[in-house]
Amino acid sequence: MSKPWIDSPTLECRLDEPGLGLCQADVARLMPHAHEMLDDLRSQMGEVDGELAQMIDAGTDGRFRAEAEAWGEFLGRSWQELLLANCAYDAAIRVFMCSGVAVETERGPVLARNMDWWPERPLALGSVMLRYFRGSEFAFETAGWGGSIGAVSGRSSRGFALAMNAAMSTDPVQLSGYPVMLFLRTVLEGAASYTDAYEMICHAELASPCLVMLVGTENNERVVIERAPRRHAVRRARPGDALVVTNDFRVLDEQSTALSADGHGLYRSACGRYEALGNQFESREVDPDSDDAMLYALSHPDVRMQITAQQMVFRPRENRSKLVAPGEFFAVHHKT
Repeated sequence: MSKPWIDSPTLECRLDEPGLGLCQADVARLMPHAHEMLDDLRSQMGEVDGELAQMIDAGTDGRFRAEAEAWGEFLGRSWQELLLANCAYDAAIRVFMCSGVAVETERGPVLARNMDWWPERPLALGSVMLRYFRGSEFAFETAGWGGSIGAVSGRSSRGFALAMNAAMSTDPVQLSGYPVMLFLRTVLEGAASYTDAYEMICHAELASPCLVMLVGTENNERVVIERAPRRHAVRRARPGDALVVTNDFRVLDEQSTALSADGHGLYRSACGRYEALGNQFESREVDPDSDDAMLYALSHPDVRMQITAQQMVFRPRENRSKLVAPGEFFAVHHKT
């Protein structure tokens, strides 16, 4: 029986080379879907605000400018549009969901998650694991698309992996805070260890609220960091139990998400997905040593959503990852 997902390709990016060391042929397959992503994001976020892009560039010390320019050249788009697209979470937080789980194994923890993101179809079709190198050494990787610079899910060579889920808070957005996806990219790129990543995620000032699942190389290194822009709380895994995260705060102002998301259908699914994913591991019906078993757990009809565009498994101690996209998008694409 065929699996209900398609393996996503990998693209090697060179941090110390102009244009990430990529050429047009490397990214040609990704470009139609990247254009569709950008067009859909622009329809949600409005026309490109060059002044805002300049502010973000200045607020992040220009560290993403060259990459935005490189992707912009491939796509025939401005660097300002590419940079703003990588701040989409802060601009359009209500349309992003996700479900994730971190589980113990004899070879260290595994993090698996669904990326429930809009627009789901072009993201699925253009899904790619971006693997970044410094010289010949692997540095980190992010699950993304042609044009992505920030991170929502990724793994570092320094012994940790992370995944961000959307959450809503009554705390105000902080314009002085770091855009969430660009911040998580800085963690993957710059944190020296799991502990360093943990400290960075807990204490940075962020633009928006979010949930970050972080795992290291030891089974006791499994946490969900609940973030408001200037506050945090930590939910830790219990030994032997699966740690699950969807889209609600469970330690930091438990009622905050419910109050903020009152009437929002996607957020109302958070508890149901949380229970359905957790129950599969509580009953020991999932083999966490198997990537396929983890992906099937994520594909459970009470966990996966219509906007699930990517599914992935990260194993930091084993230095390996797997990224797939739901096969149904490719079947529809083939027919059209």
